[in-house]
Amino acid sequence: MHAFQHGVKPADCVAVGGNHPAYILYTSGTTGAPKGVVRPTTGHLVALNPASHLQAPVPAGELADPDTTPWAQRHLSIPVIVHWWQTESGYALAANPLGVKYLPVKVGSSLVPMPGFDVKVLNEGGRPVSPVALRTIATSLPFSPSTIPTLWNTKQRFHRSDLNCFCGYYKTGEAGYQDTNGYS
Repeated sequence: MHAFQHGVKPADCVAVGGNHPAYILYTSGTTGAPKGVVRPTTGHLVALNPASHLQAPVPAGELADPDTTPWAQRHLSIPVIVHWWQTESGYALAANPLGVKYLPVKVGSSLVPMPGFDVKVLNEGGRPVSPVALRTIATSLPFSPSTIPTLWNTKQRFHRSDLNCFCGYYKTGEAGYQDTNGYS
């Protein structure tokens, strides 16, 4: 027991619905404007389930620079899972699907869309573009269960900035492309 817990009585568990906020994570994301990302209880549990079977390091943050992934694989002697995720997604949107099928790593790529995410590269009109065309990255709706349902106290902002730009898609605010093999 930690000193700050001394004398504190345990609280009873309280049943909550699957969409009840597990926590709210404040982030500025790529916009520079703070936003409270709501992580629902069910989505949090869905995202954590694969983590209980960790078999390889998954560097967090931006995509690893071209030298880091090969260096880590040489020194750790295990696969390093490159990926791309957002606070809003609650899980990797694109990664190497270790446990499903380990794919060859392409330096500079976050690899392929993960189950639950239909990642598309769209033009300004919201239409999918041909491979290797650099444009806006979006994911088809409905969301994966791990994805946020809203922003805390700013539902209209969430719809205006992320959901209303392209009909049927969540706009990630990122640019990129997919190659002819589906790697992002």
